[in-house]
Amino acid sequence: MGLSHLLYAGKQYTKTIRTMMESQESNPETYYPVAVAGINLSNMLFTVFRDAASDEHINDKEQTKFLQILFDHEHALEEVYCTSLQYFDRMWDELEATYFNFSSVMGQVTDQIVENLSQCITLRQFFEKSLKDEGKPIKKKDNSKKKSAPKSSSSGGTTAFIKRMSGKGMAKKHSAGKMHEAVKAGDTKKVSDLLRDGVSVNETTESGVAPLHVAVLAGNLEMIRLLLWKDADVNLKTRASNIVPKLWIYIAICIW
Repeated sequence: MGLSHLLYAGKQYTKTIRTMMESQESNPETYYPVAVAGINLSNMLFTVFRDAASDEHINDKEQTKFLQILFDHEHALEEVYCTSLQYFDRMWDELEATYFNFSSVMGQVTDQIVENLSQCITLRQFFEKSLKDEGKPIKKKDNSKKKSAPKSSSSGGTTAFIKRMSGKGMAKKHSAGKMHEAVKAGDTKKVSDLLRDGVSVNETTESGVAPLHVAVLAGNLEMIRLLLWKDADVNLKTRASNIVPKLWIYIAICIW
């Protein structure tokens, strides 16, 4: 379901999703995994509507009102998802969150989305409640006072994570750093040379980031094809967020 929702968003709101992903690439200090956020939102929406339909403590009138939005469009759940994903993106920017605040922000978004759904019976109402300036719960930034992101229990920091992603804080093996740097730079010749010299296509950093992760996050289809041709493992997961390249490949192909 999560992949289906991501593909729907990519096809129906291509410009919006592309802008979100490009924004992440251009602001490494406030990076968040778009696909992971989307999967979490899919799971959250499924759980919310399932519980609303089966909860014996909710009377029929309230239950009908809450579920009515699902009959407003042929792809109502997907449309709710797309609005929720955009809301997550706006809250993330508003809070100036970092990678390790992901769980905290997702929790806040979930609470607000559920509240918005309880007050809306049409997709238009939900969209305006969530995203329109006059109705959105997120306040505009006040440049005179920087707002801090929610605290997270995760250790480390975004700067260290990005350094590992880019190859500057790579694992102890020097070859792994060179491979990741070449992939990030889009240098297919250098990557081919390193592979020919015996560097593993699945070499990972201390955080579990493989060359294929870097290529997919950059949206570099030429590099993705090269790594796949060289037997890159599409099921490798990062240790920090369990990002799987296979899912990102689908999204990259869909959008780029």
